[in-house]
Amino acid sequence: MPPGACFYQKAVFCAVLLILSAGVDAQCITYSGSFVRGESSNQGHCDDWTAFRAQLTGDFSSMTMRGSLDPTGVTLSDPVLATAIASAMHTNTPFTGSSNGLSFRVNNGCSADSALDEIAVELIAKAGGTISGCACTSADQRVVRPCIANSNWGSIQSDVGRTCDGPSQTMMVEFCSGAPQSDPNICSNLDRDLCSSFADCDKVNGDATCTCWSGFTDVHGDGSVCEDIDECKIEEKTMLCDYQADCDNTNGSFACICPTGFVGDGTECFGDAWAVRAVFDIPEVSARRALTADQIEQLKLEYARLVTSDGD
Repeated sequence: MPPGACFYQKAVFCAVLLILSAGVDAQCITYSGSFVRGESSNQGHCDDWTAFRAQLTGDFSSMTMRGSLDPTGVTLSDPVLATAIASAMHTNTPFTGSSNGLSFRVNNGCSADSALDEIAVELIAKAGGTISGCACTSADQRVVRPCIANSNWGSIQSDVGRTCDGPSQTMMVEFCSGAPQSDPNICSNLDRDLCSSFADCDKVNGDATCTCWSGFTDVHGDGSVCEDIDECKIEEKTMLCDYQADCDNTNGSFACICPTGFVGDGTECFGDAWAVRAVFDIPEVSARRALTADQIEQLKLEYARLVTSDGD
């Protein structure tokens, strides 16, 4: 089956177009799209790819292709060739060029639907050799073609990978103009796109690492997906709460909350809240907010007095 042999279908994930600054002196335009194996690229993927291409005007100093399966990817640092590739993508014009052992190709018409010919542009990168356009290949080619309208949207992998019906992944293409990022140990926006929004990005000697925040589980072991841990289901955590308190799970943490009619910080809860509030006129009690240590000590003493009085 040729790569463009079907019409648009609804997919689970949609591509995201980001226009970002990758450094103090460099301005970058970034395309980022998430794709699922066996599912067609959809209208959203193609619209974002088209909008991304529309931004590729002027001169560029570099171009990078990488993704969740190949965080390093390939970077072209030849301004003349990077600008020529951007121009070809912008105008939907076939183009082939090479620099420092890397070959690049811009191809068009990668769809069986002729109505998509004006937008069905693919970008290919390969470490030397002949590049096959609009084709299913297992050669070491990195291919991005979001407007294909089927599941053959390409793949960006560091090893030999499938460019048709490829594995689920996020693919990114970035063109930068101006001075490159000066500090190799500062994560760029493209680096951070590979990390979960609940992860930190650290970069050492040019290699970016995503680390999930405390309170989150690293689903894939690379910081790309971080899931919140429900501490309220962990006995050693809930034991920190007063036996009368409710446990409220939050992103990366949890809170102990005294029930209505009680006061305290959740680790300790004291009853007869309205009586205590009347004595101390503490608005935090009715709002169930955290109290200071001094307020809690005062409440303990007052509660003890109230209990003693009730027993008389």
